[in-house]
Amino acid sequence: MRSPTSATAMKQNRPGRLRRRLTALGLAALASGTVIGVIADPAFAVDLGGLDMNDACQRQHGEGFMAHMVPFTNVDSWTCVNENDPNDVRKVDVTRQCREQYNEPKAYAAFYDYRNPFSLYCKVD
Repeated sequence: MRSPTSATAMKQNRPGRLRRRLTALGLAALASGTVIGVIADPAFAVDLGGLDMNDACQRQHGEGFMAHMVPFTNVDSWTCVNENDPNDVRKVDVTRQCREQYNEPKAYAAFYDYRNPFSLYCKVD
């Protein structure tokens, strides 16, 4: 059994030991983060904004084509339908629309939620 003085000494020593370990851990993490930050050159993506799907259909397939969702389930649901011939249904290239709409050759389409067709947007790295 331990004497009261040794238990008191151990309790007083724990915070000091813990403080030293946490300080060492924090310094190691800080040093690692600094090294990683210096070595890695992160690319930052810029959100350009949303897509005009009717404009995409008209640019890609001509006047008279309008954006339509078949079926209304996800970001791949967008199609272009000819107003004069509802059987004339064509795909829409959303990345092409991003590049043309924002006049940015490296732009591409992305989405926030695959299940939401309205979550498409354009970005560039």
